[in-house]
Amino acid sequence: MEQNNLRKTGRGLSPLDKRATMSGVLATPLELLHCPSRRDVQTYLYGEQNFPLHNAEMPKMAAKTDYAINAGDENIDAFPGPPSTVLDDLLNYRWPDWPRASGIAFVLSMTPKTAVTDGLSTTVLVGEKYLAVDEYETGISLGDDQAMYIGDDADIRRWTSAPPLPDWTNVPDIEHFGGPHQGGCYFAFCDGSVRIIRYEIDYQVFRNLGNRHDGQVIDEKEL
Repeated sequence: MEQNNLRKTGRGLSPLDKRATMSGVLATPLELLHCPSRRDVQTYLYGEQNFPLHNAEMPKMAAKTDYAINAGDENIDAFPGPPSTVLDDLLNYRWPDWPRASGIAFVLSMTPKTAVTDGLSTTVLVGEKYLAVDEYETGISLGDDQAMYIGDDADIRRWTSAPPLPDWTNVPDIEHFGGPHQGGCYFAFCDGSVRIIRYEIDYQVFRNLGNRHDGQVIDEKEL
Protein backbone atom coordinates (compact mmCIF):
# COMPACT_ATOMS: atom_id res chain seq x y z
CA MET A 1 0.00 0.00 0.00
CA GLU A 2 3.10 2.22 -0.20
CA GLN A 3 2.85 3.13 3.50
CA ASN A 4 6.23 1.79 4.58
CA ASN A 5 7.01 4.73 6.87
CA LEU A 6 3.72 4.23 8.68
CA ARG A 7 4.39 0.51 8.97
CA LYS A 8 7.78 1.14 10.60
CA THR A 9 6.44 3.62 13.16
CA GLY A 10 7.53 2.73 16.68
CA ARG A 11 10.39 0.41 15.76
CA GLY A 12 13.34 0.70 18.13
CA LEU A 13 11.48 2.79 20.72
CA SER A 14 11.16 1.91 24.38
CA PRO A 15 7.81 0.29 25.33
CA LEU A 16 6.60 3.52 26.95
CA ASP A 17 7.53 5.73 23.99
CA LYS A 18 6.15 3.16 21.58
CA ARG A 19 2.72 3.19 23.27
CA ALA A 20 2.45 6.95 22.83
CA THR A 21 3.71 6.84 19.24
CA MET A 22 1.37 4.03 18.23
CA SER A 23 -1.60 6.09 19.38
CA GLY A 24 -0.66 8.44 16.55
CA VAL A 25 -0.78 5.54 14.11
CA LEU A 26 -4.29 4.63 15.27
CA ALA A 27 -5.34 8.17 14.39
CA THR A 28 -3.84 8.16 10.86
CA PRO A 29 -6.57 7.71 8.21
CA LEU A 30 -5.78 6.43 4.72
CA GLU A 31 -7.80 7.55 1.71
CA LEU A 32 -7.44 4.13 0.07
CA LEU A 33 -9.44 2.49 2.87
CA HIS A 34 -12.41 4.88 2.73
CA CYS A 35 -15.38 4.52 0.41
CA PRO A 36 -16.07 8.01 -1.01
CA SER A 37 -19.78 7.20 -1.17
CA ARG A 38 -19.94 6.69 2.59
CA ARG A 39 -17.88 9.15 4.64
CA ASP A 40 -14.97 11.59 4.56
CA VAL A 41 -11.33 10.66 5.06
CA GLN A 42 -10.81 11.80 8.66
CA THR A 43 -10.73 10.43 12.18
CA TYR A 44 -13.88 9.39 14.02
CA LEU A 45 -14.72 8.72 17.66
CA TYR A 46 -12.94 5.75 19.24
CA GLY A 47 -15.97 4.34 20.99
CA GLU A 48 -14.65 1.19 22.70
CA GLN A 49 -13.47 2.27 26.14
CA ASN A 50 -13.88 -1.01 28.05
CA PHE A 51 -10.89 -2.95 26.76
CA PRO A 52 -7.39 -1.43 27.19
CA LEU A 53 -4.90 -1.74 24.35
CA HIS A 54 -1.66 -3.65 24.89
CA ASN A 55 0.56 -1.72 22.49
CA ALA A 56 -0.85 1.81 22.40
CA GLU A 57 -2.51 4.43 24.50
CA MET A 58 -6.22 4.55 23.78
CA PRO A 59 -6.97 7.44 21.39
CA LYS A 60 -10.03 9.67 21.55
CA MET A 61 -10.29 9.77 17.76
CA ALA A 62 -9.23 7.01 15.38
CA ALA A 63 -8.86 6.09 11.73
CA LYS A 64 -11.64 3.88 10.42
CA THR A 65 -12.01 1.67 7.37
CA ASP A 66 -14.97 0.93 5.15
CA TYR A 67 -13.58 -2.47 4.16
CA ALA A 68 -13.15 -5.81 5.89
CA ILE A 69 -11.18 -9.00 5.38
CA ASN A 70 -12.93 -12.25 4.57
CA ALA A 71 -12.97 -14.36 7.76
CA GLY A 72 -14.88 -17.25 6.20
CA ASP A 73 -18.35 -18.66 5.67
CA GLU A 74 -18.99 -19.62 9.30
CA ASN A 75 -19.18 -17.12 12.13
CA ILE A 76 -16.75 -17.99 14.91
CA ASP A 77 -16.94 -16.43 18.36
CA ALA A 78 -14.00 -14.18 19.20
CA PHE A 79 -13.08 -12.51 22.46
CA PRO A 80 -11.11 -9.40 23.54
CA GLY A 81 -7.79 -11.25 23.81
CA PRO A 82 -5.61 -12.50 26.69
CA PRO A 83 -4.95 -10.01 29.50
CA SER A 84 -1.19 -10.03 28.84
CA THR A 85 1.55 -11.82 26.94
CA VAL A 86 2.65 -13.72 30.06
CA LEU A 87 2.82 -17.42 29.17
CA ASP A 88 0.20 -18.49 31.72
CA ASP A 89 -2.26 -15.89 30.37
CA LEU A 90 -1.68 -17.09 26.82
CA LEU A 91 -2.09 -20.76 27.74
CA ASN A 92 -5.21 -20.22 29.83
CA TYR A 93 -6.95 -17.89 27.40
CA ARG A 94 -10.00 -19.25 25.58
CA TRP A 95 -8.80 -18.86 22.00
CA PRO A 96 -11.38 -18.92 19.18
CA ASP A 97 -11.80 -22.19 17.32
CA TRP A 98 -9.68 -21.00 14.40
CA PRO A 99 -9.18 -24.46 12.78
CA ARG A 100 -12.81 -24.04 11.62
CA ALA A 101 -12.05 -20.69 10.02
CA SER A 102 -12.49 -21.02 6.25
CA GLY A 103 -11.60 -17.51 5.09
CA ILE A 104 -8.39 -15.60 4.48
CA ALA A 105 -7.67 -13.90 7.81
CA PHE A 106 -8.54 -14.87 11.36
CA VAL A 107 -6.82 -15.15 14.75
CA LEU A 108 -3.11 -16.08 14.45
CA SER A 109 -3.48 -16.67 10.72
CA MET A 110 -1.10 -16.52 7.79
CA THR A 111 -2.80 -17.79 4.66
CA PRO A 112 -0.60 -18.46 1.60
CA LYS A 113 -1.98 -18.60 -1.92
CA THR A 114 -1.52 -22.36 -1.95
CA ALA A 115 -4.13 -22.66 0.84
CA VAL A 116 -6.79 -21.09 -1.42
CA THR A 117 -7.54 -24.36 -3.18
CA ASP A 118 -10.93 -23.26 -4.55
CA GLY A 119 -9.24 -20.76 -6.84
CA LEU A 120 -7.98 -17.22 -6.37
CA SER A 121 -10.54 -15.76 -8.80
CA THR A 122 -13.55 -17.16 -6.91
CA THR A 123 -12.47 -16.59 -3.30
CA VAL A 124 -13.13 -13.25 -1.61
CA LEU A 125 -10.19 -11.43 -0.07
CA VAL A 126 -11.63 -8.07 1.03
CA GLY A 127 -15.03 -6.45 0.68
CA GLU A 128 -17.02 -3.43 1.71
CA LYS A 129 -18.34 -3.90 5.24
CA TYR A 130 -21.94 -3.22 6.16
CA LEU A 131 -22.44 -0.17 8.36
CA ALA A 132 -25.84 1.29 9.17
CA VAL A 133 -26.33 4.80 7.79
CA ASP A 134 -27.05 6.14 11.28
CA GLU A 135 -23.67 4.82 12.49
CA TYR A 136 -21.37 6.27 9.85
CA GLU A 137 -19.88 8.89 12.16
CA THR A 138 -20.89 7.90 15.70
CA GLY A 139 -18.16 5.39 16.57
CA ILE A 140 -20.66 3.34 18.57
CA SER A 141 -21.28 0.38 16.24
CA LEU A 142 -19.43 -2.65 17.61
CA GLY A 143 -18.28 -3.21 14.04
CA ASP A 144 -16.79 0.28 13.74
CA ASP A 145 -15.95 1.44 17.29
CA GLN A 146 -12.18 0.98 17.35
CA ALA A 147 -9.53 1.59 14.69
CA MET A 148 -8.65 0.08 11.34
CA TYR A 149 -5.22 -0.94 12.72
CA ILE A 150 -6.77 -3.09 15.46
CA GLY A 151 -6.07 -6.83 15.69
CA ASP A 152 -8.66 -9.49 14.89
CA ASP A 153 -11.93 -7.68 15.55
CA ALA A 154 -15.37 -7.00 14.09
CA ASP A 155 -14.11 -3.61 12.88
CA ILE A 156 -12.02 -5.23 10.17
CA ARG A 157 -13.50 -8.68 9.48
CA ARG A 158 -16.76 -9.92 8.02
CA TRP A 159 -18.27 -13.29 7.13
CA THR A 160 -20.04 -14.69 4.08
CA SER A 161 -22.50 -16.71 6.17
CA ALA A 162 -25.26 -14.47 4.77
CA PRO A 163 -25.48 -12.23 1.67
CA PRO A 164 -24.35 -8.59 1.91
CA LEU A 165 -26.69 -5.90 3.22
CA PRO A 166 -27.27 -2.38 1.87
CA ASP A 167 -26.43 0.29 4.45
CA TRP A 168 -29.94 1.73 4.29
CA THR A 169 -31.20 -1.45 5.98
CA ASN A 170 -30.08 0.58 9.01
CA VAL A 171 -30.03 -2.25 11.57
CA PRO A 172 -27.19 -2.84 14.06
CA ASP A 173 -24.97 -5.56 12.57
CA ILE A 174 -21.28 -6.45 12.82
CA GLU A 175 -21.17 -9.64 10.75
CA HIS A 176 -22.31 -8.79 7.20
CA PHE A 177 -20.49 -7.39 4.25
CA GLY A 178 -22.44 -4.57 2.59
CA GLY A 179 -22.25 -1.03 1.31
CA PRO A 180 -23.89 2.27 0.39
CA HIS A 181 -24.32 1.55 -3.33
CA GLN A 182 -27.61 0.78 -5.06
CA GLY A 183 -26.52 -2.17 -7.20
CA GLY A 184 -24.43 -4.11 -4.70
CA CYS A 185 -21.09 -3.85 -2.95
CA TYR A 186 -17.52 -4.15 -4.14
CA PHE A 187 -15.17 -7.04 -3.42
CA ALA A 188 -11.52 -7.70 -4.16
CA PHE A 189 -10.80 -11.35 -4.89
CA CYS A 190 -7.61 -13.22 -4.11
CA ASP A 191 -6.39 -12.85 -7.70
CA GLY A 192 -6.54 -9.06 -7.37
CA SER A 193 -9.69 -8.58 -9.44
CA VAL A 194 -12.47 -6.29 -8.19
CA ARG A 195 -16.13 -7.03 -8.82
CA ILE A 196 -19.49 -5.83 -7.59
CA ILE A 197 -21.72 -8.44 -5.97
CA ARG A 198 -25.49 -8.02 -5.91
CA TYR A 199 -27.31 -7.90 -2.58
CA GLU A 200 -29.66 -10.51 -4.04
CA ILE A 201 -26.87 -13.04 -4.71
CA ASP A 202 -27.80 -16.64 -3.96
CA TYR A 203 -27.19 -17.47 -0.30
CA GLN A 204 -25.13 -20.61 -0.95
CA VAL A 205 -23.07 -19.06 -3.74
CA PHE A 206 -22.06 -16.20 -1.46
CA ARG A 207 -21.12 -18.63 1.31
CA ASN A 208 -18.92 -20.52 -1.11
CA LEU A 209 -17.14 -17.32 -2.14
CA GLY A 210 -15.94 -16.93 1.46
CA ASN A 211 -14.66 -20.47 1.85
CA ARG A 212 -11.18 -20.96 0.45
CA HIS A 213 -11.23 -24.77 0.43
CA ASP A 214 -14.75 -26.24 0.32
CA GLY A 215 -14.29 -27.73 -3.16
CA GLN A 216 -17.46 -26.12 -4.54
CA VAL A 217 -17.35 -24.96 -8.16
CA ILE A 218 -18.69 -21.43 -8.63
CA ASP A 219 -20.08 -20.15 -11.91
CA GLU A 220 -18.94 -16.52 -12.13
CA LYS A 221 -22.18 -15.72 -13.99
CA GLU A 222 -23.99 -16.19 -10.64
CA LEU A 223 -22.17 -13.32 -8.94
